[in-house]
Amino acid sequence: MLIFKNQALDLIFSYQTWIKQNFFITLFIFYCSLIIGGLLVLPTAVFELVNGFIYATLFDGEFYGLFIGLAVYLIFTAISGTITYRFAKWLIGRKLKEVLVETSEKMKMLNFVFKHQGFKAMFLIRLSPLLPSAMFNYLVAGFDSKFI
Repeated sequence: MLIFKNQALDLIFSYQTWIKQNFFITLFIFYCSLIIGGLLVLPTAVFELVNGFIYATLFDGEFYGLFIGLAVYLIFTAISGTITYRFAKWLIGRKLKEVLVETSEKMKMLNFVFKHQGFKAMFLIRLSPLLPSAMFNYLVAGFDSKFI
């Protein structure tokens, strides 16, 4: 990076210009890639960094751009998680329930909790930094729940 500093800075500045000129295309591409990343169980840290870069560029580093970017990112992360969950429920939901839930007493107990207190259980498990959010959506697809 130190060797090609000028070329890297030129690339970043040209990308910032492109973002400002093509605002809606940039957001569409970014959020489509976020949804596809959720479906393919890709790490989301890259998307978080790119989201910050996009909104910092659009609002020229103004403080309110942080809140707008965070709000939009949370909305689209929720949409991505819902799409991933529905896809996993449709694709591997029954098989996952047979393999994961019905073989372990702890998982049966967790299934009971999801059945009766689905939203609270989902919220508490999502707070854990040890389980990636995309993988969480696939794992939860095996549980019975009318709330999630």
